[in-house]
Amino acid sequence: MKTAVFEYGKQSLAEWLPEGILNIEEYAFYHSNLIHINFPDSLRSLGKCAFMGTELKEALLPNSIEEIPVCCFTYAPIEKLRFPSNLKAIRKVSMTIMKNANQ
Repeated sequence: MKTAVFEYGKQSLAEWLPEGILNIEEYAFYHSNLIHINFPDSLRSLGKCAFMGTELKEALLPNSIEEIPVCCFTYAPIEKLRFPSNLKAIRKVSMTIMKNANQ
């Protein structure tokens, strides 16, 4: 099983995940400066709070994702979100949007 694991606090503006990655771990990009990420078609799952507190403005999720876990995009200023056609569940508080990003 291929899993994307990233060091906490890593200051990255963009990530290109290679095809073959199946999972993004819990808290993978938690409070990082991430503003862009590509999601490979091979991706099967997102970990809870994976993008919480990032600067991510766009999330174009592949159709292979069936669930958006709790707090996955909380406090990320998402402006564009593509829901996968196979989406079965959006967990509570998955996408609370930060109203005042500068505070």
